Amino acid sequence: MDGVIERSWGQEIIWAENENYVSKYLLFNGEQSSTGLRMYSKSTKSIFVNEGLFNLVTVNTETGMKESKEVKTGFATQIPPLTPFSLLCLGKAGNILEVSENFEDELFLGK
Repeated sequence: MDGVIERSWGQEIIWAENENYVSKYLLFNGEQSSTGLRMYSKSTKSIFVNEGLFNLVTVNTETGMKESKEVKTGFATQIPPLTPFSLLCLGKAGNILEVSENFEDELFLGK
């Protein structure tokens, strides 16, 4: 299938894309699967937990402190540019809808 990117934690399925935005389904393949710590330098990420239970970790760039929040089906938020974050699946599987401006600016920071 076009638009499917295999990841260590599952799959990214790009289901809508144009010059202004990109929308993806993030399909997590099991408990403790994680995106790793990443950030985007130019774009705001909007995420919606379509199904599952996740730990959303963000790093407060003013204090350097990690902030962890358990999120479940129906949770929605926006992650501003230059905010490191990761998603950890806490259930058997789960999926998240992610929408952002269409920039190729992901920076993977590690686990």
